[in-house]
This record gives sequence, structure tokens and C-alpha cells, in this order.
Amino acid sequence: KNSPPRQLASSLNDLGILKQDQAKFKESLVLLKDAYKIFIKNFGETDRDVASTLNNLALTLESLNDIDGAEKYYQKSLAIYLKLYSPDRPEISTIYNNLAYIYIDKDNLNKAEEYFKKSLELKINAFGKTHSLVGLGFMNLGALEYTMSKFESAEVNLLNALQNFKTSLNDNHIWFGLTNFWYSKILIEKAEYNRAEELIISALSVYKKNYDSEHPNIVSAYAELGVIKFHQKKYYEAEKLLIEGFEKI
Repeated sequence: KNSPPRQLASSLNDLGILKQDQAKFKESLVLLKDAYKIFIKNFGETDRDVASTLNNLALTLESLNDIDGAEKYYQKSLAIYLKLYSPDRPEISTIYNNLAYIYIDKDNLNKAEEYFKKSLELKINAFGKTHSLVGLGFMNLGALEYTMSKFESAEVNLLNALQNFKTSLNDNHIWFGLTNFWYSKILIEKAEYNRAEELIISALSVYKKNYDSEHPNIVSAYAELGVIKFHQKKYYEAEKLLIEGFEKI
């Protein structure tokens, strides 16, 4: 049975999450800090709700572009979860994933890769290789490795993601489109331009069903198609696509 302090802190935490969803991040920060203080005072630093509130604080700070603050709170939350639970808890995998994005923002790609790998390993252990969240883990890792010019491992991970999504998602899911986009970039590196074109067109089809026409991912996909047309020596089409893309940036 919840004690009054836990009820109060939980209510503040829930309200802070609501303000997050409403993009009222400064209000969210105040509420979550108040919840954190109550949890710490009454239940100590290793309480499960302290860990949860720290994670929520990190999310809010990340939205406020306080990347160092977000990293600190994610790491504190992770340390508590690792003390309280076995490593295969979903919360731990999520924090590893969130930390990976923090390290991308800090341009520490090796650290980001390390945390994506940790998150993926835990997801596989928890859900098996056929769960869509595992596919997302493969996609995130593959996309990052592409940006690190680790093309062979990126290709393996992106193909694993596509294989997963074929059974776990419908063809119009945005994760399918994103994975096709990233894999098309791998195929460009391999000079397989016709296959790359098929994938980017497939990605665009999915994007158009999920985004408005000015969305950055649609603009990027058209620009990528322009690059493919250039390599195919279809210069007029390439020029048109690239100019349109630059005008929308």
C-alpha cells in the first residue's frame, strides 16, 4: 500500500510526464525535481521510483538541450536499476538506448555504438530475435555504423532489421521506411545503384503515408534519389531532385 509521500511524489511525477507530452518542458522540470526530492527524502537513493523519476528528468533535460544534465541523470537512473534488478529488465535496455542518443549528440560515436549494442543484447535476451523492438535495435545500430563508415557491420545489422520487420510489422510502418533508406545508402557505397533506387523509392512510399510533404526525411530521401540518379548518369533527373531538395532545406 502506497504511503502518502509516495502518492504525492508519484502524482507530481505523472504530472511532469504530462507536461513533457505537452512540450512544456520547463514546467515538467520543476514538477519532476519536486517529485525526486520527495522520493529521496522518504525512500532513499536506491528506490525504484527514484530511478524512474531520474529517467524522466533526463528526458526533459534532453528536450531542453541540456545534454550533460541528461547524461548525468540517465547514468544515475541506470546505476539504481542495475542495483535493484537483473540486467534484462526493459527499463535498463531503454536507458542504454537513450544514452546512445546522448553520445551521438556529443559526437562520441564509439560510446554510442557501445550503448546501442548493450541495448540490443538485452532486447534479444528479453524478447527473442523476432520482436519488433529487436528489429529497431538492429536498425539503430546499423544506421549509426553507416555514419561511422563501418559499412560491413552496418549492412549486416540493417539486413537483420529488415528480416525482423518482414514478420513483426506491416509494410507501411515507418521503421520499414527508415531501414530501407539506410540500406539504400549502403548499396550506394557498393555501387549497386539500381537496388538502391528500389529501396529509396520504397522508403519514400512509406514516408508519404506517415509524414507531411515537407518533412525532413522526405526531403532527405529525394536528395538521396538524386544522388542515385547522378551515379546512373541520369543527370537531368539528378539535377532536378537535388535542386528541389536544397530549396526545401
